[in-house]
Amino acid sequence: MDYIKKNKKFFIFYILLVIICIGAIIFAYNDYSLYDEPIGKVTDTNEKYISTDYITYGYQEDNYEQTIDVKILNGEYKGEEVTIENLYHKSQTFDQKYHKGDELFISLNIQDNKIIKAHIEGYKRDKYIVILIVMLILTIVFVGHIKGFLSIISVIINIIIFNIIV
Repeated sequence: MDYIKKNKKFFIFYILLVIICIGAIIFAYNDYSLYDEPIGKVTDTNEKYISTDYITYGYQEDNYEQTIDVKILNGEYKGEEVTIENLYHKSQTFDQKYHKGDELFISLNIQDNKIIKAHIEGYKRDKYIVILIVMLILTIVFVGHIKGFLSIISVIINIIIFNIIV
C-alpha cells in the first residue's frame, strides 16, 4: 500500500513537471513583447536566380535574390508588413535562405515615423533552445527520478551562486 502512495506522489510530480515544461515552451513561442529589438515573421518569399560565380578548382556558386515579406510582431510598428531584399549563395556558407514561417530579428530604418527600409539581423532561436533544455530536464528526471531532480536543482543553485560572485 505504501508503494502505491509513493508512486502516486511521483506520478503527480511527473505530471506537474511536464505541465510546467509545456508552459515554458508555449511561453517561448509567444515572448515577443520581452524583446526591445523588432521581431518579424516571414509571411511570403519569392526568389530569383541572379548569376553564377566560378571559384577555384572549377567549383561554381549560384547566387539568388530573395524578396521576403515580413510581418512585425512586436514594438511600435507591430502588425506592419515590410519587404526585405536578401542575397544568398546556394551553398549558404556566409548567408542564409529564409523560409515562410521563420522568425527573424530585424532592424528598421525609420524616417518621419515611417519605415523606410528593413534589414535582417538573424534568426530568433530561443524557442529551440527552450525545447532542448526541456528535453534535457525531462530526460534527467525520468531516468534519475528524485536524484535527477536534485541534480538539476543543484546545477541551478550553482549557476545562481556563480552569477552572484562574478
